Amino acid sequence: MDKSNKFLNFIKKLGKGVWEYLKQAKTEYIIIVIALAVDLISKGIIQSTMKEGETIVLIPNFLEFYFTYNKAAAFSFDFGLGGLIGQDGVMTVFIITTIISVLIFGFILYKLRFRRLFARVCFALIIGGALGNLYDRIAFSMVRDFIRIVYFGLEIPYLGTSFAVFNIADACLVVGAIAFVVYMLFMEGKDSKELADQKQEESSVNADQTTEQSEEKQAELASQNNDDNVEITEKVDNVSDISVQNGEQA
Repeated sequence: MDKSNKFLNFIKKLGKGVWEYLKQAKTEYIIIVIALAVDLISKGIIQSTMKEGETIVLIPNFLEFYFTYNKAAAFSFDFGLGGLIGQDGVMTVFIITTIISVLIFGFILYKLRFRRLFARVCFALIIGGALGNLYDRIAFSMVRDFIRIVYFGLEIPYLGTSFAVFNIADACLVVGAIAFVVYMLFMEGKDSKELADQKQEESSVNADQTTEQSEEKQAELASQNNDDNVEITEKVDNVSDISVQNGEQA
């Protein structure tokens, strides 16, 4: 019973904390929604205006739109799973993996709620990108890719003539991950120190408040005891006066 009560109390406390966080995490919501919206809108425009395999050159020998459907993970990687479980199996694995990843990233985002905005934006970008590709995998059983970077007309060994075709969601994932690495290298230490100082300050304030409340309670009790003593003294005096009066009458 004790373990059950502790678990229920933990769930209630966690739920309350998450709800309080969700009510004030407006910036993270905005980043996630913007990333998801830009990704899906751009994919929709490309899908409706280009045929699969069609190319539109934006910057010669550098940037172009090349519309294709990707049945693997980001940047067309399938980690060798295609030959083992087939394309349908790969897509199922990636859907399950993406859902689990979004839940994990969401939990990390919640844990970072007291850290600076930069850290929270990193994971908001990652979540927004993951949701964009998750939608494609569920809706189309593949991901719509259309951005291709060409190596200025050169052919690089093992890399070919261009980088793997990707989309806005993939870009959000990569930018968010790289930005978080930067945060961990250059900002996390300062954040941890500030958070520790803040907790120490809050503890000091709470201790001072507790001391003040204790002193006030002691003063109140002392005042009440004084009032009681005065009341008792007055009653004793009244009894003495009555005794004296009765003695005089006798």
